[in-house]
Amino acid sequence: MFRRSCFAPVPEDGIPLVVLIRGHSKFAIDFGDMPSTASERPPDPRAEADAMWSCVKPATDSCTRKTISCLENNKKVWPHADLVYAIEYLKTFEFFHRLSDDEKIHLVRWVVAICAHVTCSYFSNKMKSNRTFHPDGSMMSEKCIASSPRIREFHFDSIERLRELGMNEKEYVLLKAIIVCDPAIDGLSDYSRTMLDEQRTRYAKSLFSYMTAQRGPHNAPGRFLEMLKLIDWFRGVNERRKEHHLLRVAAGLRPNPCGTEEPKGKPVLQDEIFL
Repeated sequence: MFRRSCFAPVPEDGIPLVVLIRGHSKFAIDFGDMPSTASERPPDPRAEADAMWSCVKPATDSCTRKTISCLENNKKVWPHADLVYAIEYLKTFEFFHRLSDDEKIHLVRWVVAICAHVTCSYFSNKMKSNRTFHPDGSMMSEKCIASSPRIREFHFDSIERLRELGMNEKEYVLLKAIIVCDPAIDGLSDYSRTMLDEQRTRYAKSLFSYMTAQRGPHNAPGRFLEMLKLIDWFRGVNERRKEHHLLRVAAGLRPNPCGTEEPKGKPVLQDEIFL
């Protein structure tokens, strides 16, 4: 699993989105696994920056900064890393490389935040955690989740919804493919829109056929519709996340988790995707 690997992109890298979308996916590269001790350590809520950056300390608070490295500290800056991983996942699809650079950027901005959220939620549920849990053992604190309905829906409700659906791994894989093959975004040519629509239809048919075989012809249609509705729910959550990010930036509260250095003079990936 790519999130378990030692590939640990950090905001300080400052790699612009236009560069991240180039070339082939890094999914084929063996970066090696994170040290096994990572998942054995007690959860450290401070090690995980909230995916909506709600736990950022005010500028007046002191915060000891240090570079986070997977190899040195067995930790990753998950809000940033998961977006990069989602971009690399998108690059595994053949259709992505048939889009123009502008179309790629439009698609990335529309789907990667949702894709990353679904990935994180599914992993947390698979690990039988009722709140956001990462492969390095870090997890969202209960205090932080209880502090806001917005945070709760991102780090708790999303996992609960997957659990209620009883989604298995094959259904999860097909649902993610449906999410990224979205022809409804602006900035696509007619050719690209048709191509994405065909791909999405193909994955949707595969999901429905699989669910019919697994859940039976009576239960499958209803569950299938619930999974499609789940995509809209995740999209709504991440639209609110983008709005929150915009408000924080407008107020001068630059989302910068404790433990990372400000990437001065470099593009911030969250800005390129959310703004």
